[in-house]
Amino acid sequence: MAITTNIPEAFPYRIGVDVGGTNTDAVIVDTTVRDRTKSIIAAQKSPTTQPSVTDGIEAAVRSVLQRSGIDRQRVASLPIGSTHFINAIAVIRLSKSFTREVPPFSDFPSELTDIMRGHCTQIDGGLQIDGSLEAPVVESQVLRECARIKGLGLKAVVVSGVFSPLDHHYHQEQTVRVMIERELPDVTIVYSSEISNIGFLERENASILNASIHHFAKRTIREFKTAMKRLGLQCSLYLTQNDGTLLDAVTAARLPIRALSSGTTNSIRGGAYLCGLYDGNASPTSIVCDIGGTTTDVNYGMSQVESIGIGGGSIIRSREGQVTVGRDSVGYEIRKRALVFGGDTMTATDVAVAQGVEAPIGDAALVRSIDRDTISEAQQFIKREYERVCDLMKSAPEPLPLILVGGGSIICPQKLDGISRIICPPHHDVANAVGAAMARISATVDIVQNISSQTISEAMLKAASMAIEKVAGSTNRNLGVSINVDEYRPIIVSDEQSGTKTWIVSPTDLEWMADGCYVLGCGGGGSPYPEMLKLQQHIPAGNELKIVDMSSLRKDASIYCRTSSPHCGEYF
Repeated sequence: MAITTNIPEAFPYRIGVDVGGTNTDAVIVDTTVRDRTKSIIAAQKSPTTQPSVTDGIEAAVRSVLQRSGIDRQRVASLPIGSTHFINAIAVIRLSKSFTREVPPFSDFPSELTDIMRGHCTQIDGGLQIDGSLEAPVVESQVLRECARIKGLGLKAVVVSGVFSPLDHHYHQEQTVRVMIERELPDVTIVYSSEISNIGFLERENASILNASIHHFAKRTIREFKTAMKRLGLQCSLYLTQNDGTLLDAVTAARLPIRALSSGTTNSIRGGAYLCGLYDGNASPTSIVCDIGGTTTDVNYGMSQVESIGIGGGSIIRSREGQVTVGRDSVGYEIRKRALVFGGDTMTATDVAVAQGVEAPIGDAALVRSIDRDTISEAQQFIKREYERVCDLMKSAPEPLPLILVGGGSIICPQKLDGISRIICPPHHDVANAVGAAMARISATVDIVQNISSQTISEAMLKAASMAIEKVAGSTNRNLGVSINVDEYRPIIVSDEQSGTKTWIVSPTDLEWMADGCYVLGCGGGGSPYPEMLKLQQHIPAGNELKIVDMSSLRKDASIYCRTSSPHCGEYF
């Protein structure tokens, strides 16, 4: 399935913003320029402001607008990756019989539970696995809990029903929400089916996090909109989601959990864009390493993300002859505290500059006093940590390319064991903002359909139409969908001598097989997506992937089978 949207050339510019713990990045991308590097017409890296990140965002966006000199009326969108805080909430479960043995917050860290758990209860309601009714909602029970929540002074409530994403008839969560709104008009209410799909604890936990950051997100987005007016921008405001797509500001204020930790996907998309991955100019099996001021995030195909406490602002200490890097950092105060900027704290950036890295950072004369042994040991420490975390991401021992992005990328060694080459594209320091600018719209539909009265193709088309309707409703643009399940046929050729039929696998075949393996495998062994990418890169290189029936093989044929489960530790 492919969703397409035509962006008018009258609005060719996209502004992307990424808010990190140390810096706030902003870029302007001209979507009419084909050269990825030249399409970034302005970029700015500014210190993240505390406690209000909005000031830093406004300063960064104002800078790129002034430097580019573009017509502000021709900006199509402004996507932002933002931050969050948490508050205490109440949780109301809807189920008469199930889930009592595992109460809310069961798998939360105790520190978070102590802060966030305001009140938890379970009342009648819920559905069965087929969408039928387990028990009806009892209004008197809802009103009783409303009185308790009011007495506790809580301002956010989560309503979580068993199998609620399948509730297209009874609308239990929405019914309870209406009752609570009537009794507690000043309380924020989150119902779980709006947050996530089937998977009760995961959906409930996501809803809890959403409710806890809702107040801060709503205030922050309101401040963003005010800043846009001061900047003279009339375009749409979006937040980037943690799946690499966009969320409109109104929805983001209601569902901020979807924008939680979106920096990782921004770095993947930005790195891929700047390296020409979308154009087939780089290996799709590259690892992306995003080095900020406080941490380093390493990811590969979004199947797994690993973070380590090493960044450009990481503090370096020498104790009893042993040099350590991090895990604490000077963070957004790097321009005040780092030696290279005239401060009194040795950081990873200081060591990189002292080593002679070619980057216009501070005053190199201020770090000449760092002794060679300290520099060498600090770099060896960083090298070991990066090699270790990159090795964790790999599903095979063969070396892989590493795409390096982020403002702290100067601290990465030029060579790493297990890495075939290090790619540092132009504008790598603002890649996250580029990823935000080039993010795409999306929609998710989670339904159970009966195929006894319709074909699989019809069921898929129905789901696709529902997703298109969701997207079109949020963007006010005409979208088209092309899904050729009925018309598509794989390429089958026959050997003239033996008559053996061979399936010549196409990129579309690989995508569909990966989806099928993931569904039929029930998630066992991790996502097949990275392996699908590995196979896909052979086709543009002129190679053929073939599938034959085992019965057509000679009796003396040798069969090789390789199995691995690099992510089996993620599952129970």
